[in-house]
Amino acid sequence: MQLVAGAGMALSLALICGLFSSFICALLWLLYFSIVTSADGTAWYSYGWESQLLETGFLAIFLSSPFHLSSPPSLPVLWLFRWLCFRISTGAGLIKVRGSSCWTDRTCLWYHFETQPNPSPLSFLWHFLPRNMLSRGVDLDIFVQLYAVWLVLIPGFGLLKYLRRIGGLIQALFMLNIAISGNLSFLNHLTIIPALACLDDACWSFQRPKVVKAKNLLQIEGRQMMNASFGAFRLVNTYGAFGNVGKERYEAIVSVSHDKRQWHELEFPCKPGRLDRRPCMCAPYHYRLDWNIWFLGFKPHQAYLQQRETWMWSFLAKILEGDDVVLKLLAPETAESKAFYPHGLSGGRKVPRYIKVDMWRYRMKAPLWEIVKDLYRNGTAIWWERSKGEPLIPALERNYTVLVPRMSFSVANASLVCDVSVALLRSNPIGPKSQVVGFGLLSFETVFGVGPEFRHSSCALASPLFQSSQS
Repeated sequence: MQLVAGAGMALSLALICGLFSSFICALLWLLYFSIVTSADGTAWYSYGWESQLLETGFLAIFLSSPFHLSSPPSLPVLWLFRWLCFRISTGAGLIKVRGSSCWTDRTCLWYHFETQPNPSPLSFLWHFLPRNMLSRGVDLDIFVQLYAVWLVLIPGFGLLKYLRRIGGLIQALFMLNIAISGNLSFLNHLTIIPALACLDDACWSFQRPKVVKAKNLLQIEGRQMMNASFGAFRLVNTYGAFGNVGKERYEAIVSVSHDKRQWHELEFPCKPGRLDRRPCMCAPYHYRLDWNIWFLGFKPHQAYLQQRETWMWSFLAKILEGDDVVLKLLAPETAESKAFYPHGLSGGRKVPRYIKVDMWRYRMKAPLWEIVKDLYRNGTAIWWERSKGEPLIPALERNYTVLVPRMSFSVANASLVCDVSVALLRSNPIGPKSQVVGFGLLSFETVFGVGPEFRHSSCALASPLFQSSQS
């Protein structure tokens, strides 16, 4: 995997420096496809933009001749990029009007900036705008994604080319607006790429796509499948995001203890935690661990823990084991905190004995302009306020066999222990951090769920992990 990441970085750098080649794009597509398929079946690479990146990258292979680099871009591929732009925008618009009623009620943006995966400091500006302005923002969203998007399909004859340019610019600027309002990974940056195919050489020059047989890609009839792929190579896909917007933000707070009396909360690189900690600005970087934990905030929390986010059990076990690779996925200051140095740095590192997860209701404390005032006056500010929710995982103690909640089985039942252990290992967020693979346009990071454990067929790693500790 390190070799794959290193090759991706080198080839991406070559593209960035202007060495465009269909062969380079094909190799980059193959490298990223290898990563996505190796993590198939886990929650870590189940995001819609994995398929979108593969489809975009595949089209880039055919953008120009592999033998004549000075040849003009392929006109059919440019039209396929415009078609991709149309599908992405239309899919996002349709999933909204077919999803939560808050889109038709024009109230989704009242909550979205607070409840999105990893709010940025600028999210505190958008969230506190007047609600009538946020409702107009919903109208703008629907207009851009369902109506203005048709401009990208206008032929470029005569004066019509100006309408197509306007359509492409509207889509690109709309994505920029969304990008600065939060940390939505590289999704917005990636979506801008096909929109640039609407800008001809006289305005700007850019890229192209590739044609495939469409099967209800616009989902005009029937139930819409959001971010679905048709085929093993993920070249034909449907898109859409935020069809439903939560009205409340719940954070899964992981705490550790050495004596079960004093608990220390673990901080993550981007997700909200400490109330006075400034929200991160990381896009287009994708903190996959922080994103996946965000899904636990949806109710019912236990259902998400037992279905989509089963990797959490393995993650907690690795924390209790003091696994250095997993600890590097946390915020840098956590590794040197009292969670692992209860007697200070001079007292030596000590692995915690207990761990638990609680749900907390988080609310944005104040508008950005008021927070900036506090920072100027006091040098610090409170960004969030919170109230205690329900316990998600009770206090667990290390050095016992695997105990998964709501699963009652005997350790003597070897086959079931094997199934559980393999499931935990396959969803294990283990892997080198900051592995970068790109198409010369974006960076891709943290490969989860693709470590040495994938090569083990034995169940010998089933224990020890942890057991529930009675209060």
